[in-house]
Amino acid sequence: MTFRVEQIDHVELYVPDRYQAADWYHNVLGLEIVTDLEHWARDPSGPLMIATSSGQTKLALFQGPARGSQDGYGFHLVAFKTNATSFMTFLTRLATLDLRDNKGRPVQPELVRDHGSAISIYFNDPYGNHLELTTYEHERCRKLLAVKNELTIREATSADETLIGEVVRLAFESSVHGHHGEASFHLIAQQSGIPRLSLVACLNQQVVGHILFTAATLRNATRTFHGMGLAPVAVHPEYQNCGIGTALIRTGLQQLWTQNCLFAIVIGAPDYYSRCGFVPAKTFDIQHGFEGIPQEFFLIDFQPNVDDSAAQGMRAYYADFFGPQHA
Repeated sequence: MTFRVEQIDHVELYVPDRYQAADWYHNVLGLEIVTDLEHWARDPSGPLMIATSSGQTKLALFQGPARGSQDGYGFHLVAFKTNATSFMTFLTRLATLDLRDNKGRPVQPELVRDHGSAISIYFNDPYGNHLELTTYEHERCRKLLAVKNELTIREATSADETLIGEVVRLAFESSVHGHHGEASFHLIAQQSGIPRLSLVACLNQQVVGHILFTAATLRNATRTFHGMGLAPVAVHPEYQNCGIGTALIRTGLQQLWTQNCLFAIVIGAPDYYSRCGFVPAKTFDIQHGFEGIPQEFFLIDFQPNVDDSAAQGMRAYYADFFGPQHA
């Protein structure tokens, strides 16, 4: 039988204080003390074991002079693997972590290195040990970095019409619901002359996303509130799940609130839209009027200064071109 090892079990590091070091590694990388092995640390010469949540990657922290900054001692570098999304989350935390690299420079997102099949960033722990965080989800991470660093959002112009239609069509054709004419909504809204807000997201001046808000109302027997209905929001399939849709929604809402829009409504996945502040409309006993669409998918967000209790029990109406409502 051929002998093969399964994996590296742990790497030993020397630190001045084992528990203080464990706190640092928990704060920066999320490693936890391995409680089943913590009895080893009762011996002053024994290790305090810390590990990832899966337990497959462990560090053994020994108390002693820090060796990472001394030539010829210990390991050259310890690398930790993560996925692209977590890698980006780590980059957003850099401003609060005050990390330094082996040259003493503050570690900033600009120091990310693209190795072609992996993307990494390098830093030291407080004891001079050289560390690396890397992801092999290269293509996805590259797109996420492009969105973070290069995405621009602006109002749509007539020159964008063809590209908007193409992005919306491709986005809905690739979805579980399919395309049902959503690509034409921005043209219909433009031709109708109703109040609207149309934004595009661009990477390298190429349209990769679009969002459309059109005039909507909340009504009861005595009052009418004017707001906007969100439909559709679309992102090119190549750039979906990179945060572009969320960026379009948040930018759109910010612009609407500055224009004294009272509310925005949307029909869609509650888990997704709740990230941007939408809540179930049934919270306020507000209902849409489209047949066959469960009210559970109808959500609303109010302008921060609006007394939302005044909208209790109202009916919501989108623009007429969306079809019959409250028939």
